[in-house]
Amino acid sequence: MAGLDQVPVGLGQDEIVAIMGPNGAGKSTVLKAITGLAPVVAGTIYWNNQELDAETYEMVAQGISFVPQGRGVFTHLSFEQNLEMDGYWRQEVYLRTTLHLE
Repeated sequence: MAGLDQVPVGLGQDEIVAIMGPNGAGKSTVLKAITGLAPVVAGTIYWNNQELDAETYEMVAQGISFVPQGRGVFTHLSFEQNLEMDGYWRQEVYLRTTLHLE
């Protein structure tokens, strides 16, 4: 069974990114590998140009939210309202989500 192969991702500071794709594409596996919840069998993950290790996985995980398919952090709230619960200002949430969802 083939795993993920060369998943180049470059993000700027303060960016909000959604990983989307069909079932089985490896979306959850990418997030789990970045946060240290899944083993990286081959290859290397870099964060701020440094190879991730046991100490940096925890730091990286603090800036990542993972919501499994079909579930929400607070299911009675919208996507935008869930982001606001994380401390984002309403105007910032509106601007970022409107630009990315259109």
